[in-house]
Amino acid sequence: MNLIESVKSCLQKIISFSGRAFRSELWWFMLFSVLLSAMIYSVADSDSGADKIDFKFIISFQLGPQASLLENLFTIIFFAPFISVIVRRLHDTNRSGYNALMAIGAMVAIYGIGALGGKLQNSALIAAFMILGYAFIIASIFMLTKLSAPETNKYGPNPLEVTS
Repeated sequence: MNLIESVKSCLQKIISFSGRAFRSELWWFMLFSVLLSAMIYSVADSDSGADKIDFKFIISFQLGPQASLLENLFTIIFFAPFISVIVRRLHDTNRSGYNALMAIGAMVAIYGIGALGGKLQNSALIAAFMILGYAFIIASIFMLTKLSAPETNKYGPNPLEVTS
């Protein structure tokens, strides 16, 4: 599966949390999302009066009045397919899609702790939460990089064996 096929597949299966997804489908979609997000947030930063364009390689889903129109559109269009391809990829490795909650919860916790910044008094507690959050993210990435389960599992047939 190439970049265009991956993006097309993920956007067509925008809220499909059943079935299985190739590794290439996930990683090409992630690459596309990171590059598009980086461009959008760079443009948003330059529109906000920043002196220079700061190109950030991140996927950031922001929604609300503080975000620009492009940032809100990106979040509305890409958040659901982002989560669904992760769930389908976990299904491909014969894991429950609920494992995705581990990574999402860790990202939310890390973002929340970072946003609170200096308002929290216990720096040891902050460090512990950050380390735990990053450990969950690393474990999630490990699960997403595993080979497909070779046989048909409870989530469907192996996508490598299904002929179109």
